[in-house]
This record gives sequence, structure tokens and C-alpha cells, in this order.
Amino acid sequence: ERLCLTTGMKYGVGLSGVALLLFFIAMDSGVGEGGVPNDEAFDQIPVTAANGIDAQLAAKGRSLEKPPAMMMIVPIMHWPIRNARDKQVIGEILRIYPSKLMLRFLVSEKAYMRTKGAKADSVKGIDDHILLVEPFREKGFTWELLWRGLLKITQRHLLDVDWFIVSDLDTLVVSTNIAAYTSYLNPDQAFYLGHVSGLDTWNKEGVLYNDRGAFVLSRKALQLFATRVQHLDEEQQESAPQASDPYECADAPGVIFDSRVGACLREVGVEPAETRDSKGRQRFLANKPSKREDFRKCSNYPLSFSKISTLQQFQTLEYYTLKQPYVDAYLGIEPPISGKPFRMGNTDSSNLQMDANGNLPSLGGKRAVGSWLKNSEKAPNCLKKDDSSSCPCQVQLPSGIESARSQANPCKEGATLAHGGECAMKCREGDGGSGVARCYNGFLMLPSLPCNGQKKDSNPCRIPAEHPNTIFTPKSGSYIDSGKQLAVTCAQGYQLPGADSRAEYVCYRGNLGLGQTCQKCGEWTLQVEGSRYNVPAWKDIKINGVASDTFTVTGVAAGSDADPVKNCGQFSLPEQLILVEASTMKFRYALSCSNNEFEIKSAAFRETGQCEQ
Repeated sequence: ERLCLTTGMKYGVGLSGVALLLFFIAMDSGVGEGGVPNDEAFDQIPVTAANGIDAQLAAKGRSLEKPPAMMMIVPIMHWPIRNARDKQVIGEILRIYPSKLMLRFLVSEKAYMRTKGAKADSVKGIDDHILLVEPFREKGFTWELLWRGLLKITQRHLLDVDWFIVSDLDTLVVSTNIAAYTSYLNPDQAFYLGHVSGLDTWNKEGVLYNDRGAFVLSRKALQLFATRVQHLDEEQQESAPQASDPYECADAPGVIFDSRVGACLREVGVEPAETRDSKGRQRFLANKPSKREDFRKCSNYPLSFSKISTLQQFQTLEYYTLKQPYVDAYLGIEPPISGKPFRMGNTDSSNLQMDANGNLPSLGGKRAVGSWLKNSEKAPNCLKKDDSSSCPCQVQLPSGIESARSQANPCKEGATLAHGGECAMKCREGDGGSGVARCYNGFLMLPSLPCNGQKKDSNPCRIPAEHPNTIFTPKSGSYIDSGKQLAVTCAQGYQLPGADSRAEYVCYRGNLGLGQTCQKCGEWTLQVEGSRYNVPAWKDIKINGVASDTFTVTGVAAGSDADPVKNCGQFSLPEQLILVEASTMKFRYALSCSNNEFEIKSAAFRETGQCEQ
């Protein structure tokens, strides 16, 4: 029997896969959270091998000597990094990947500058790979951190990189296999690669997306994504964001981002591609392999593993997948089936309805592929055509930047640049130098200037309209100066995520960065399972909160102020494991010491109107 990791390895072919299988069976008695998502639905959708990739989708020149240029992007949700396990994994990422690809950690600029110099909370070498991003929210900004980070990467690196890999800290990216797989594809075509999710909600929402563990965007896909999300600020300018639809392309607070990435790409005509092999097996694994049947579901050359809970698991997978030379993956990996979008069959057994264009018929034109390109006045006309290689750009000078009039071809606000055209711009204040902006297929690539995109710190903020059960102080319509705070207070029976009844938001460069507004209180019931031991109370944990709360398990230093129990030290264990609300990282429940691992098996919410005091 051939397991997914027993081929594609130059040495120890049979033994390595068996050893890895035995290791994970010993380490973990079950699959990661929820198992492999939608396995039954996937099994009902047969995959047929095609006669090679369509010519227009194929790479122009596949070369063993010159692998595709790649960048790995890892959002850091909470800064400074205090979780011991996260520090260890980041250390491993810094050890493994910089020699293989460009590496960028997305970090909130406000949080980074506030703690600059706090070496006890940093990881050696990380500063060389940090990209500072300006999410205006203080809490629950995971999606905002990602879309603003990808927009900034587009403006700086779009022409330097072929493929952009977005990964979580609990995921191992097999970069050599991804390089070999993408070497068959043309990065100037729009590809969105990953483990397709959203099948369980497709008949209602009509959006497919790739699992957040790891997904890959081609240069063209990232350019189209950036073209769409650069308008999110102005779309949300006049109203406070809601706990809005996670399948909508909008700037909203929250920690969910995989479905939003899929929604934004869908609006510009980019769908998840079919990435399974010719036998229907997964290449992007939405969990770590831990049982024999998991190996039957994965391809011989896996591209990523998700839901890795320990450093030992991370190091073991890295040893058996990333130690092999690129030539092995290049020669052995099976090519993409066709490079075309993922499609599902309209069978009675699956009951998943999709037309030939990849749309849900019952939604009509809502959420149709390419809806933003077809209907929005902001979408350049040329992007609506199949061939957008000559798409021009309209020059819009970012705040803090002006035309470099002393240069040969200064940028002019509102002027049109042809594809490939260039113009010069410079910092409005200080000695920041000048640089050249370039038009690339409708997207204006900005030069790297110290003032690039910055608003003046003195810009005031306008208080938006109030929302039900949410009280603003000062009142709506008034202004507050930069550095001043807006107080948000919830009416009785309502709270913010993390069981807070009040929050303050600081005016920062003209933007308040409001988080979610007040929601009706209720009670969560969670079932948490330990991998090594359990106690009955973990099967029925009751926590007061609101419907948009999300939960995760993290560790705090034993005996520290953040430790609610303070007894792990007597067992020589370094951390106390706790359950926190993910968007605020607020403590919600104490679990055990760090000699255990936890999985949230289920979480259910019911409204009660009773709030935590």
C-alpha cells in the first residue's frame, strides 16, 4: 500500500512514510478539528485526468534550473509574541524558509511601534522579515491585517514574485513541492490554489474558498485581489463596520478571513482551482495526518499540512518533506489536472447545485463570478475583458506623496498611464527622496518611499452614525482630534466580543478603526478534548458572550500575572493552557498545564439577554 509520503523521496522511500505514520498515530489518537472537511462531498465529485494543461494556462518555460519565484506570507495576529509555541514555530520558519523563498510576517504597525525594543517578546531574526501593516482596529483585525498586507505586498513585490503563499502558524508549507507544482502553471494567469472549502454552505452562500491553513495566489490573482480591496476603505468610510456576512467582500472586523478572500476573488472572476491529483486525492491537507486513512486521501507529493499542534510534529513533517532536493519534486510530482476552476457535479447524492459558470442558480446574479467587474463603476473597463494585458492606470497620489516635478516624467493626479508607463513621485515633507511608480495591468505599483501611504498624524476623525444598542461618546457627526478616544458603550443586555460592555477606540491618522458593535448577550456551550487526559467538566464548558465570539486555546507563562491558576510551576511545566476569545485574546476558561494538547470539538451559542458582569 502506497502512502502519500512514501513516494517522491530520493532516499528511504518506504521506511520514511511508515515511520511518519507510526509517529503520528503515537502522537495523536484522532484527526484535527472536524477531520478532513467535507470528505464525503469530495468523494462524490470524481476527478478525471485531462490530456495536459490548457495551453493558455501552462507555464511559458518550465525549467529545473530556475524554479518559480515564491513569497511566503504569515500574518501575526497578536504582537508582541508571548505564546511559547508560536515563538518556537516562528523560529523554525526562520530556520527553514529564507533560503528557499522570500518571507514576510504581517505585523500591526501600531502594536509593533508600541512595543519596539521589547526584546524579551521577540524572536531572533524576525525583524528582517517583518512587513508593518496599518490595520486601524485594535482588536479583531485579522482580516484587515491580511487584506492591507496583501495590498502593500502587491504595491512592492508584484513584479518580483510569481507565486504568493499565505500560511498560518499551525501549517507546514512544503515549498519545494509547491514550486514543482506551480512550475507547470503560468503566473500571469489567475490561479487561486488550496484545499477547497465552503461545500457545506454552498447551497446557501454560493461562495467557495480555500482553507486558511495555506493557499497560493498567482501574480495575476494577487493583482486582481488588490484591485478589488483597494476600494474597501472608501466603501466603509461613512459607516461603522458591522458583524457582517463572512461571505461578503467588505472591510469588517473579525478573525475570519478565508471566506472573505474567496468572496473578494470571486467578485473579480477568480475561483478556487482544482488542485487534487488524478485519483481525487488532496495535495493541500486541511489537517495533519494521524491515521492510516488520512494517507489514502492525500497525494504522493503533499503541498501543505495544517492543524499542527506541537513543535515535534512540525519538525517531523519538515524532516520527511522539506529535506529532499527540488529535482525530486520537479521530476516526480504529477502536473495539475487542467488548471481550470474547481467544479462539482449536480448529482442527487451530493445535492450541491452549481451551473457551468460556477454559480449557484438560486442566487441569480448575486455573488456571481466576476460580479464586481461587471457592475461596479470603479472596475476599469479593460479588466472586464479576457485580455487585460493593456489595462491602463489612473494616477492617484497617496496621502503624504506629491508629484516629483523636477523629474523627467512627474506623476499628475488623475492622469492616465498606459500599461508599462511610469511617472515620478516624492514625499511631500522631509527628505524621503523620490521614486518611480509603474502601471501594471491596471494596478499602479508604488515606489518604496518612507512616506508611502501615510496620513498625517494630526488628521481628525469623524464619529460615524450610531447603531442599535450602541452608544458613542462623543456623539455621531462630531469630530475628535488625533490621539483622542471614542467611547463605545452597550445598552443593557448587549455586549462586545470578549464579554466587554464598553470599549475605547483611538483616532489614528484620521481613522477610528471601529471594531464590532454591540450584540445581544447569550451563552456558549463548548466541548474541549485533551489528547493525553480529560476531565468531565471539559465536555460542557459554559461561557457568557455574544454570537460573533470565536475561541482558541493558548498558553501563558506559569506563575505570571496572566496565569489564572498558578500551579503548573510545582510540576516543572512552563505554561498554563487557557481558553481565550480569539479576537480580543481575553481569558475565558482555565484548562490544564502544558503537558496536554486541546481540540475544540464543538461550540454552540444561544441568545439569553443575560450578560457577564
